[in-house]
Amino acid sequence: MSDSEKTEIEDVNEAATGDVTAEAPVAADTAEVPTATEAAEEHHHDHDHHGHHHHEEEAEKAFKFEQDPVFDVEYKGDCAYEVKVTVPAVNLKKQSEEMLKQLQEEAMIPGFRKGKAPIKLVQNKFNKAVRNDAIDKLIDESFHKLVEEKDLRPIGAPKADGLEDKAALKEDEDLAFSLSFEVSPRCELGPYRGIEVERPVVKINEADIDEVIERMRERLAMYETVEDAAQDGDQVLIDFEGKIDGEPFQGNSSENYPYIMGSARFLSEFEAALVGKKAGDTTQADVTFPDDWRNAELAGKVAAFEIKINEVKRRALPDINDDFAKQAGQDSLEAWRKSVEEQLRQDTAEQSDTYSRNDAMDKIIAATTFEIPKTLLDSMADSAYAAALERMRRQRIVVESEEQVKSLQDSAREDALREIKEFVILREIAEAEGVEVLEQDFEEHAASLATSAGVDKEIALGYLLGEEQRGRTETNILHKKVFDVILEHATIVEKELKDEDPAGTDAEGAKDAE
Repeated sequence: MSDSEKTEIEDVNEAATGDVTAEAPVAADTAEVPTATEAAEEHHHDHDHHGHHHHEEEAEKAFKFEQDPVFDVEYKGDCAYEVKVTVPAVNLKKQSEEMLKQLQEEAMIPGFRKGKAPIKLVQNKFNKAVRNDAIDKLIDESFHKLVEEKDLRPIGAPKADGLEDKAALKEDEDLAFSLSFEVSPRCELGPYRGIEVERPVVKINEADIDEVIERMRERLAMYETVEDAAQDGDQVLIDFEGKIDGEPFQGNSSENYPYIMGSARFLSEFEAALVGKKAGDTTQADVTFPDDWRNAELAGKVAAFEIKINEVKRRALPDINDDFAKQAGQDSLEAWRKSVEEQLRQDTAEQSDTYSRNDAMDKIIAATTFEIPKTLLDSMADSAYAAALERMRRQRIVVESEEQVKSLQDSAREDALREIKEFVILREIAEAEGVEVLEQDFEEHAASLATSAGVDKEIALGYLLGEEQRGRTETNILHKKVFDVILEHATIVEKELKDEDPAGTDAEGAKDAE
């Protein structure tokens, strides 16, 4: 199951229950970092919204130039354009007149009823502002016309130069300016039909099933009181109190605290003092807090702890039999083993499919040439780098050296470049093959999601069609359908993997079968 599928299941469960699980304090101040794919989606769809500053009622009426603007297009490479635009003066005259007339109908001028002020008075009062608005309108409409005529896919708004002093433009002077902008990435698509694609095949054996059941056995183990000395893996119930220079400090004490030996949840000096101790024993530990300790007030200081061991417990693993299977929610041990085997087959099949898709994409990318706008790549690389830093922060991994920073940035840029290439290839193939996302696709995806999440289909569908999720879902469905086309026409070469964990499957992935 992919990360995006897991996220969908979690989100739709939250939507169904209205329950959002609180995060641990260490993650409470984390901010969600957009994925590179989401950044790409925003950029790719930007051009659909540019240039529409009209009111909705005006949008139905297409703008018409009195005389068409003239475009001198220069391609700068890497999807960057610079276009010199000349808009005949008659357009500015007409647009200004139309705006003044509209303003005359709406303006409230002292001494006149609404819409009754003389046009000359309106012109004298508002001409400069109206003229500036008319120029902006013509720039906007010129860009819109250019995009349509040249069949371009701009990302972001264009930069207009040459009109810094609009007031200096004479009445009969043509409007001349330049537009600089970038367009969506594009490619010269290589062969994608009939390519050879490798698909790993993994045989599920008894040892794989045993591993899953053994993990569940570990999870269902019970702690039982023992008279022995504490050792790794034991749970010790302890009372402790620590002081620094004879004074208590925040978090210095607890009673009957359940500590797992070998977990390293406490500093090493503290845990070392517990090794070999039995219930009823007391011990001391001098603990030095590291210089980078999360509580700066304790950093670098030594605390003296008095510790009492109240109880020592050791994990007792359940026997593997029908009773154990029922404890795990299964009818019998035999039924459980069959369920685990089927889940492992599903997991390995999904991972084999993922491998095949990646292999196919590698081959298509290698045979395709790309043009990629720098600003898009920079933006997506920045997002990927921010996401990497956020993941490391949550794991309490500190980036200290310039080499680490550069390595992360280089890796983020490579990931962003790969995502852009995949996005463009899938878009081009979708257009070439006429692949579209239909309402039926949403219905089918909702049914699958509902089954996985254990919720009603209508709840899943409502989530998928929500304002924030629909675009992302549509893209995911489209990409899956395109990959289906690629693999349908590919030559699949199966390669059996031996003596390996099933296609890299984490046996915990079979927990749904437990």
